[in-house]
Amino acid sequence: MISVICVYNDRDILNRFLLRNLRESSDEYELILLDNTGGRFRSAAEALNHGAVMASGDVFIFTHQDVEVSPEELLQMESYSESNEELGVAGAAGVSAPFRVFSNMKHGDPPVNVGRRINGPVKVQTVDECLFMVPADVFRRYRFDEETCTGWHLCAVDYCLTVLAKGYDVCAIPVSAYHGSPGYSISEDYYSTMELIIRKHRAPIICTSLGFYTPYIPMAIQRGFREFLIRRSIKR
Repeated sequence: MISVICVYNDRDILNRFLLRNLRESSDEYELILLDNTGGRFRSAAEALNHGAVMASGDVFIFTHQDVEVSPEELLQMESYSESNEELGVAGAAGVSAPFRVFSNMKHGDPPVNVGRRINGPVKVQTVDECLFMVPADVFRRYRFDEETCTGWHLCAVDYCLTVLAKGYDVCAIPVSAYHGSPGYSISEDYYSTMELIIRKHRAPIICTSLGFYTPYIPMAIQRGFREFLIRRSIKR
């Protein structure tokens, strides 16, 4: 059984994307929708932990409200969990090294490829939080860190680093899906959260779908470089 967990703040976006192909009542999966239009939850970590406590599936799939994915792709995601006993996290987009993104997803308008296409699971350091999966038994051991991830970004990155340290695999898997966001939406809390993640994990380099970060360069410089790259990509 699959539990699909999504926190949303715009019902119209939810209907146009996630609920375009998924029904709120299905025998193939359970859909747990967390309404945050009134600001009930303070962070993605808090909301998704709450949803996971409600879930009864063997696999938890966490997704953004503006992701379009079919039930068939969800079942395919579940099959990767069943075939890998060491799996900790699997995402529709994953990063193994700086700017080395693997994904079969498309995003933005007009749709463009997210990363290098794959035919099977690829081990990575982190996955993007727009669509990713955690086996329920793994999640019951390790929940999202609400003290480190106090905003709406990077909870999947932090979680991947946590389960990697515990000996689990983190993989990008071939999922055909569409993410309505252009992929470079970053708020102020993105960088403050990244600083907390750097201090927590003490990794020499942390790779994300928006680039890499390191404890050896001041965050202000890394932020300036990242925003320069984003502005350049927007102009293209």
